[in-house]
Amino acid sequence: MSKKNTITWVLSAIIVIVVLVVAEFFIKTNLLTPENTNVVNLNNANQEETKSAQNDANSVSTQQETPKSITERISPEIQEQISKEQEKILALNGTVEKIETRTLSVRINTEEKQPEKIYQVTLTPKAKIMLTKINPETGSISTSDLSLSEIKTGDEIIVWSKEDLRNKTEFESEYLEVISR
Repeated sequence: MSKKNTITWVLSAIIVIVVLVVAEFFIKTNLLTPENTNVVNLNNANQEETKSAQNDANSVSTQQETPKSITERISPEIQEQISKEQEKILALNGTVEKIETRTLSVRINTEEKQPEKIYQVTLTPKAKIMLTKINPETGSISTSDLSLSEIKTGDEIIVWSKEDLRNKTEFESEYLEVISR
């Protein structure tokens, strides 16, 4: 897989994490709960009460907030936590160099000025292994289950981790994809 695709996968993973962290923050702080919500029980209300309630609801200003205004209300501690989450590297793609039991040696191409890195990836006993086939003509993608015994030296893979991989060369993975083009 090319350097550009590696960067795309890593950035995609980071974006997903940031969205989840921000969503969890909003849920925990009840920012998603409207403060001026009027509930009208139409079963018991007569038409006059219903019209009055509708007029009240229409008079309430519903100004939509911008992402910037929401971000400004987030505490500096949470902003720092989000920033740290954005910096994490949780997925790598590379080529299988060697296979020993449940441990794969994976060669990763790094930036042009840096040498290649070799990572030791140990698959957990319950690791999910998938084969992703990409049709080069149409770009369509299909996936299927794969067993560890079907992985070969030279296979292009993407491997995910729950820990930040920036300063690691050994880690465990619960999910691995073999890419076939």
